Amino acid sequence: MENDIVKKILVNEFRVISSGQILVNSDKVIVSVCVKEFSFDIEFFFVSESNQGSRLELRKEGESRMILECVNFEDLGTGTTSPIRIAIVDNKDLALSFFASKAAASTRKLEYTFLIGEEDSNGNN
Repeated sequence: MENDIVKKILVNEFRVISSGQILVNSDKVIVSVCVKEFSFDIEFFFVSESNQGSRLELRKEGESRMILECVNFEDLGTGTTSPIRIAIVDNKDLALSFFASKAAASTRKLEYTFLIGEEDSNGNN
C-alpha cells in the first residue's frame, strides 16, 4: 500500500497493509488472503433473521479458514466498530475491519482493511 507520497498509515496500534472494496452478487463470499507465507480463507456469510438485531459471529475451521457470519447486516451498511484480530504473523497481530452494504438489489459491496500490529507480542517494533 506504499506509494511515493504516503509511506505509512497508522490506526491506533495498527499499520494499514491493504484496503479496498469488492462487489459480490452472493450472500456467501470467500476471500483468500496470503500474508508472507501464511495463507487462509475468510468466508463472509450474510444471513437475515427476523426480529433480531445485527450481530457478527466469528468461528474458526481449522488453521486456515475463518467464518464471519454477518447476521442482519442492514442494506444501508453495517460493519465492525474496531479491528478484529484474526491471526498472528511474525509475532504481530493481523486484524481486519470491514463494512458491508447493498449496492443494488442483488449486489453487496464489501469494504475491507487489513492491518498489522506495529509491535510484536513482546512490545518490540
